[in-house]
Amino acid sequence: MTIKNNLLDFWSTLASSEQDWKILKKDDLTCLKPSIKFKYLNLAWGIRTLEALKEAQNFFQKNDFIIYSEENVLDNHLLKMDQEVEMQLSLDDFSAQALQKNVKISKVKTEEDFEKFINISAQIFLIPKSDFYQFLYPARHITPMFLAWCDDKPVGTSQFFKDMYQFAGLQTIGVIEELRRRGIGRALTEACLVEAKFQGCIGAGLCAS
Repeated sequence: MTIKNNLLDFWSTLASSEQDWKILKKDDLTCLKPSIKFKYLNLAWGIRTLEALKEAQNFFQKNDFIIYSEENVLDNHLLKMDQEVEMQLSLDDFSAQALQKNVKISKVKTEEDFEKFINISAQIFLIPKSDFYQFLYPARHITPMFLAWCDDKPVGTSQFFKDMYQFAGLQTIGVIEELRRRGIGRALTEACLVEAKFQGCIGAGLCAS
């Protein structure tokens, strides 16, 4: 989804909230859309990362538009997102929490990562890969998934689903048997909690049976 092709979606998403915004033309400050309302920019129009937010800003600047608010809420929001992204980027530091120092936690971002997630999950939980595919493939772009790596091999998984009540349900947290009780599962859990907080979740729980 590109910013340029989804401006109308962007404006309509901003239309319910507390903060009044105006979209202004730089040269003559003509108000293109008076009293646009705004609440959570990182949730509107799929903007969930600092990079996406900066991309949106760059688009506006290149096309001679500015987003204006008397209270300058956007700057405060950017500062808050900077802090949250800083936390998100600390995923690599979770290895320090694990007793095994050559363990790294990374987010599933590519189809190849997803394949590895499915394969190692099937190995850990002794569930057919086809079952994991049926459950996770349709949701792979909206549910955060994480892999634990040791010596460049996947050794553990974690993920969560965010529900309509802004609650994160942590699932499929597991580590291969020979590397358990070394803090890797805890590091995978922490990765989910950081991402859940970044996405605005107000609580989290472990889904287990």
